[in-house]
Amino acid sequence: MTVLVEIRGVTKTYRRGGETIEVLHGIDLDIPRGDFVALMGPSGSGKTTLLNLIGGLDTPTAGTVAVDGRRIDRLSSGDLSRWRAANVGFVYRPMPSLALAANLGRAWRAPTLFELFANGPHVGEARYEVGRATLRPEAAANLDVSARWQGGRVSAEVAGYRNAIGRYIFLAPTSNTVGGLRVYDYDQADAVLAGVEASLEALAWPVVTLGLRGDATWGTNRTSDEPLPSVPAPRAAVRVELHSAAGTWSGRPHVGVEAEFVGRQTRLNPLDIPTAGYALLNVDAGAEARFLGRAVHVDLTVRNAAGASYRDFLSRYKEFALNPGRNVIVRVSTAP
Repeated sequence: MTVLVEIRGVTKTYRRGGETIEVLHGIDLDIPRGDFVALMGPSGSGKTTLLNLIGGLDTPTAGTVAVDGRRIDRLSSGDLSRWRAANVGFVYRPMPSLALAANLGRAWRAPTLFELFANGPHVGEARYEVGRATLRPEAAANLDVSARWQGGRVSAEVAGYRNAIGRYIFLAPTSNTVGGLRVYDYDQADAVLAGVEASLEALAWPVVTLGLRGDATWGTNRTSDEPLPSVPAPRAAVRVELHSAAGTWSGRPHVGVEAEFVGRQTRLNPLDIPTAGYALLNVDAGAEARFLGRAVHVDLTVRNAAGASYRDFLSRYKEFALNPGRNVIVRVSTAP
């Protein structure tokens, strides 16, 4: 098994006034790739200091720190910052049931050939798309933070993110038409995407689980200070699931009903095409059985079970067609 983290002879000291405090002394450590490792010890024993060294938040006084074959202890401050953004996330547990997480990331994306050179009708979506050959690669810096609570009967999570994207590439509707089709142009601008997500799940009774979830996203064109086009509308859902109590039934059967609510997007780009909010009823069921010595799992999902008529804000067909109606999906999977 290959080694992911390799630490040799690491020492870390701090100065406090005229006193030198040695937190780590001559540490050697190998962590194989794919292992799950916990650092345990009394307060003040150097656990956080060691994690900071592995995560590139600090540098050793002596010794070497290599992650995935790269000596991060000798990277410059700027290179170390870029390495952290591409490779590291931290989870902090102030108590066993609570986890706080933060991730910093950087990304780069080149424009696709279609974004560069499209120039013709997209008949299936009733529009005429025009690319832009001068598009430059996107470059993004992302921050996301989250808090997760896992109790005996209740679990909850809330997360927020902010993604600053330089030269963000997007497809924007225009007021022009060609052959009766609305023209959409590929364009780019500096932009910010931010959002929040939250979920809650509670075991109300031994055989009943209740769930709530929701999310919202905001997008702003920083060049024009206008909303970005085609940003999702806020959503929320309420779910009730009936399932077998632990150890009571074989096959782990379950039946779930979910009401999904999608709001109306009010932060519209001047050329966005607005749609109304809507609600959907979704139903699912599943069970597992043994057949010829293998576990066979069958899942049935019915989305929009009530057959509601609606147009989703992100639908590329919304100008001339409704979204699909009732959608039935059956999945069968097997395992030893």
